[in-house]
Amino acid sequence: VMEIMTKGRFRHLPVEKDGMLDGIVSIGDVVKRRIEDVEREAEEIRAYIATA
Repeated sequence: VMEIMTKGRFRHLPVEKDGMLDGIVSIGDVVKRRIEDVEREAEEIRAYIATA
């Protein structure tokens, strides 16, 4: 999704379910989720290192 939004210079994309509009996702939503993922990965790495 982030790649589509970046390449197409879209700030918002529709979300469809069963051919109907189900919501809108913004670039801010995507970035927020990515930051959460990176923070979670970093914490897992820290925990692994601490127990090694």
